[in-house]
Amino acid sequence: MPRTANPHVPYTPNEIGVEAAEACEAGASIVHFHARNSDGTRHEAIRAIRARCECLVFPTWARYPTQQTRWRGSST
Repeated sequence: MPRTANPHVPYTPNEIGVEAAEACEAGASIVHFHARNSDGTRHEAIRAIRARCECLVFPTWARYPTQQTRWRGSST
């Protein structure tokens, strides 16, 4: 999903880390995010979260390029 679809969702690893830290400060014990890139960005986001707080990190990312399409109700 491109940033233009919802500019209010944290997108970069740093933005995800900052939002995770704010959630932890507010009492969250787990952070869930949807990794968008297969170029290592998801690992950078996990590092950014762990550098800022001690909550459980639960990322989601598609294993195959077509998996996300199937999840969204496509018949393919």
